[in-house]
Formats: sequence, structure tokens, C-alpha cells
Amino acid sequence: MRITSDTYIEEIINIIPDSILYLQKKGIKCIACGEAVWGTLKDTADLKKITAQELSVIVSELNGMIEPK
Repeated sequence: MRITSDTYIEEIINIIPDSILYLQKKGIKCIACGEAVWGTLKDTADLKKITAQELSVIVSELNGMIEPK
């Protein structure tokens, strides 16, 4: 699977469990504090005022975290 900006946060976490901390560091989701997990990566990035360029880097880095099968 390849992650895009339209991938739902829940899917990302299921594919890459270690992405929770990464996403928190990037300001995408505060899963530990109970912020809702629903929505796409882009939806959440828009809410957090993350630029398209920053989102592109996040998507690329998340794809780099996927374990090869």
C-alpha cells in the first residue's frame, strides 16, 4: 500500500503503528490526548495549518516507514 494525502489516519496507524509518535511530532494528531482520529491526512493537515509542501514531506516520510513485504 502507498500512503497519500487522502489516506485516512486510521489506515496509516494500522499500516505503520510507529507512525503515531511521528504524526504527533509533526502536529498532525494528538492521539494520546484523545483527539479524534477520523479523517484523512489532508483534512487534518488543513485543520492544523500545515502547508502543501510540508504535507508532501510527511507523506513521503510515512511511505519510507512502510515495512517491505
